[in-house]
Amino acid sequence: MQDATLEKLVRAAGVVSSDRLRIALAQSRNTQVSLEEVLLSNGFINRRWLCDLYARDQQVKTVNLATFIPDERAVGRLPEAVARRHCILPMQEIQESRCLCVAMTQASDIVALDAVRAVLPPQWIVDVRVGVRHEILSALDQCYGVELSIDGILAELDGDIPKLPLSESELSNNATSNGRARYAQPVVRLIDALLVDAVRRKASDIHLEPEQHYLCIRYRIDGVLQQVRSLQSAYWPAMLVRLKVLCGLNIAETRSPQDGHVSLMLEAREIDFRISTFPTLHGENLVLRLLDRQSSLVPLSQLGLPKEQLEPIAETVDAPQGLIVVTGPTGSGKTTTLYSMLNQMQSEQRNIMTLEDPVEYVLPAVRQCAVGKAIKLDFASGVRGLLRQDPDVILVGETRDRETCSTVVRAALTGHLVLTTLHSSSVLTTLYRLQDLGVHLCQLSEVLLMVVAQRLVRKLCVACRQCMPAPELPEYLWGETKQVFRPQGCTHCHGSGFSGRQVVMELLIPDTSTRAAMANESNPGLIIESSSRDFQSIEMTGLDLVRRGVTSLCEIRRVINFNPSLHSSPAYSLDSA
Repeated sequence: MQDATLEKLVRAAGVVSSDRLRIALAQSRNTQVSLEEVLLSNGFINRRWLCDLYARDQQVKTVNLATFIPDERAVGRLPEAVARRHCILPMQEIQESRCLCVAMTQASDIVALDAVRAVLPPQWIVDVRVGVRHEILSALDQCYGVELSIDGILAELDGDIPKLPLSESELSNNATSNGRARYAQPVVRLIDALLVDAVRRKASDIHLEPEQHYLCIRYRIDGVLQQVRSLQSAYWPAMLVRLKVLCGLNIAETRSPQDGHVSLMLEAREIDFRISTFPTLHGENLVLRLLDRQSSLVPLSQLGLPKEQLEPIAETVDAPQGLIVVTGPTGSGKTTTLYSMLNQMQSEQRNIMTLEDPVEYVLPAVRQCAVGKAIKLDFASGVRGLLRQDPDVILVGETRDRETCSTVVRAALTGHLVLTTLHSSSVLTTLYRLQDLGVHLCQLSEVLLMVVAQRLVRKLCVACRQCMPAPELPEYLWGETKQVFRPQGCTHCHGSGFSGRQVVMELLIPDTSTRAAMANESNPGLIIESSSRDFQSIEMTGLDLVRRGVTSLCEIRRVINFNPSLHSSPAYSLDSA
């Protein structure tokens, strides 16, 4: 970048005082050294600030490569000679959009971009991120000259089982001057390759389970556990130490459960991993939860909801005060739905505050707080504290007990918009659950804005789904549907027949008649029936998805407890749909 352009950027950003900038400009003229080098050598600016300045000027994203993990597919797209000559780091290959994501020191380097395009297939595009030079060079040492595929790494390990490292120093995460030596360890590369593979397959959890004679590796994909690998049990001690070191756990503690976390740069984005170890008969069991900010922060309009549900939800979250309850079992997407609602609410005129256990994703312009026993802060006391912070919107991660429920309802009654979750299976059981927690229905009649009960169902893979005649069901359930689809399995979906997930909901938005029934302390079942809105149960919403070819009948039955009367047809079986 030319000195004049850099000077303009530095002045506009205000990261260097006028006096220091004047000194740097004079030194640059007298020594014929670039302004960038003078600013860096004098300590007036660091490389991270410089990277941010360039990215802002060129309107591209920055990347922190200190925790970078290479992707063998992306590395295979860019020859080492090109990567090192132009200081380009291949980060992610996106086959669907024919795109290679790379990190460079300057996104405006036309020569470097042309060199990348020259080795890519026709019609491919280059997505550029800006990174710090020394981090790119260190990451390149991890990409080239070593085996990155899981099968290739396992072939290396087969001959060196007695030499597997078990020390913390050998399996550390310090990618500094010894980064190349550290990455020469096959165990380090094996763990990284498994993490990349799990992210690429869109897994939500990685299970590493020691059996008597082998190590079982399973991924939870679209809510279902799938076995992906079986490894020699001799690999597990070194793999376990590596993961403990990576997540900051005590490697000497093997008899008690431990929890930790680490953020890593995979697939051109930062992903948070939550680790949990647990002692079992054949060794420590380990589960990694993947928290991908990109997949969780979804606008309401992209949740896949039908218009009949999307529009009333969007209207309700704009209300100035009241109570919104989202329910469902663990793993049903409640957090994603709540974050989508908060995203819809964001405004400079609103103070949004949250209490979470833990904070899973950082939301811009939202004040988030993690509750926990260690800091003697629970949901109930947290809500009382938040009420003194002049909030407009309060998100309470979970209403677990009477005290929390009481403070949540009180906050809604005093003019705040409150969102929370409950572990209940339907709108009806939510009303009963709120009663169990000490809330009178007459109180709910004043504050309840909406109850959402939801599940996540797997979507059929559009590349391989098979058409079949619709099962014989009562006409009021099935309508005039003549055909539906069932899973088949192909390379696109790794043989499962499904790809991705879809939320399915039932929705209660109280109207005048519903509130009157609540005020009279009517039976919750009668309250739902009293609504003048057309209440559609989660079962019927699920059948709509089957009719539209989004999912299969067997998947709806797997996730939702249908009324037994719906199972009378012999055609209504897991094998047929």
